[in-house]
Amino acid sequence: MASWADWNPLELFAPKLCLVCGQAGEALCAQCRRALEPIAAGCRRCGYPGIQNKSGSPQSGGCFWCKPLRGLPSAADMKSQFVYRNAGKALFQQAKFQTYFRAIDGLLDPPDALVAWIKAGGFQVVCPIPERFERMWRRPFNPAERIARILCRGAELPLVHWLRCRGQRSQVGLARKGRRSNPRFICTVSAEQLAGKKVLLVDDVLTTGSTLSAASRALRMAGCAQIGWFTLFRAL
Repeated sequence: MASWADWNPLELFAPKLCLVCGQAGEALCAQCRRALEPIAAGCRRCGYPGIQNKSGSPQSGGCFWCKPLRGLPSAADMKSQFVYRNAGKALFQQAKFQTYFRAIDGLLDPPDALVAWIKAGGFQVVCPIPERFERMWRRPFNPAERIARILCRGAELPLVHWLRCRGQRSQVGLARKGRRSNPRFICTVSAEQLAGKKVLLVDDVLTTGSTLSAASRALRMAGCAQIGWFTLFRAL
């Protein structure tokens, strides 16, 4: 059943226009949908697109993107849908910051390939990255949670809220170094609840990996041994 957060007055009463090009019709027209860039094959450790040499093997130090990170999931347990630029970036900024959030649903439809990936990975629960408290007052939805709910419906998995934020600033506008040092999370469940669980962490955009790394660290410190990452977009 839809909740109040599923409805935005702007979407109900404003003209139906493509959020990227402004053409009358759906929130994402067919032409702009074709302009979205699926994530191509890349680093064998982290999946960063376009890395084709052997330095990205699981046994090596990885590529320039993943070398600074510790405790990454295996490449098979990391997935992003689209590159965060051009049409993809324009669409998601409208969805996230102007609250045209129902546009997100179409980016995960049909979810068959994603459901197959989730089931092949053996994930048992889906956990979205939480929003900071003050952000929740300014925006009527958490993009990561909306993405996670769509995945849960398709894969028939429970949605869990096992993390909460602890004293961090917004990531928006921070440089790479600031992003890596900023995120902090606390796991809210016991080691007994985490025992044997493989958790899929979900966020909207993968940029430096700092947010998902910090969330993974909090879960591991609480006793979770198996973690995967999914994001709708990945910044290059």
